[in-house]
Amino acid sequence: MVEANCKACGSTVTDTDRFCPACGTPNASCKFHPKFGPGLKIFEPRILSELAPAGSPSCPRCHRAIDRSDEYCSACGMGLEEAWARLDRVTVLNAWRRDKGEIPPYRRPVWLVTPLLAILTVGILATAGIGLVNLWLYFWGDASIAGGPASSPLVHGLDIVTAIAMGLFAVGAVLTIAAIWLMYRNLPALEVGDERFGSGWAVWGWFVPGLNLIRPKQVVDDLWRASHPYAPPFSASWRVGPVPSWSAIWWVTAWLGAGFALLSHLVAPVPGTVNSADLQASLALAGAAGLVLALSAVCLQLLVRNLAERQELRATIVAERQAEPSAPARDAESSGTLLRPVAADRSVHGKY
Repeated sequence: MVEANCKACGSTVTDTDRFCPACGTPNASCKFHPKFGPGLKIFEPRILSELAPAGSPSCPRCHRAIDRSDEYCSACGMGLEEAWARLDRVTVLNAWRRDKGEIPPYRRPVWLVTPLLAILTVGILATAGIGLVNLWLYFWGDASIAGGPASSPLVHGLDIVTAIAMGLFAVGAVLTIAAIWLMYRNLPALEVGDERFGSGWAVWGWFVPGLNLIRPKQVVDDLWRASHPYAPPFSASWRVGPVPSWSAIWWVTAWLGAGFALLSHLVAPVPGTVNSADLQASLALAGAAGLVLALSAVCLQLLVRNLAERQELRATIVAERQAEPSAPARDAESSGTLLRPVAADRSVHGKY
């Protein structure tokens, strides 16, 4: 028995070993010929040139027919995970178009958000100032000023600032509703599907008695989750995402401040009369309302700014994904497939 070394791995082989016992490499010096499986003797070019029927799923690279259970194309070996994901997105998009028509174009919310942020900044200063002045009058104000006539310079100035703050509140409320409606209407253009509410609820939800206690907050929470930059396109997975804590703080403090302001007006003494207890209670409630509403405006400012930034980033990602070059693939009009390769998944920015 003659021993030699395998040319591939260096292991010891004998002249009776058809293959290396370590790596399986055929032993050319064996006195027996290595046995191999039968080779392909029939070559059918028809198999390599036959394309998938019109409208059926096909491989993005070679356009052969593929099956839903296939992970790789049996003709060219291309991985099909991204291709199937693309087909799912297009299927959902086509179903959306059949039900609701064409997707409206994306409209940047910056033209509404910018003036809203400016008004909120002025409103924060005004309401905080009103709250502090009312609390100062409650704790340290002179009785002659606190209980004096309405022509007192301090009281008169406070009334003017309060009127300005109420005007800013009205304008800010209109801009807030308009900005939320516009951003919610942008969701289909940002490849977000399966919304819980129509865009009309972003407006009318504020005016339906009883329902306005919860519906605007639900709309804003859904808007925050759905605007996640890296949430999968046309997927319902965005629904399980978290919302920031200051979103809840904004909503609670808005209602709490409105309640304090209403109570302050109700317990205020009748003009022309002096009721020290009612006046003190009114000043305390007005001071608390001003500070609480200022906190609510700060949280709303954070919420609106971050929502606009998230939508801008998602719009950029969607535009990049739609502009990515792809391998030639036939569409439905040219009797082909809806599949196209897509870019690799990006790293997830937080949770969605």
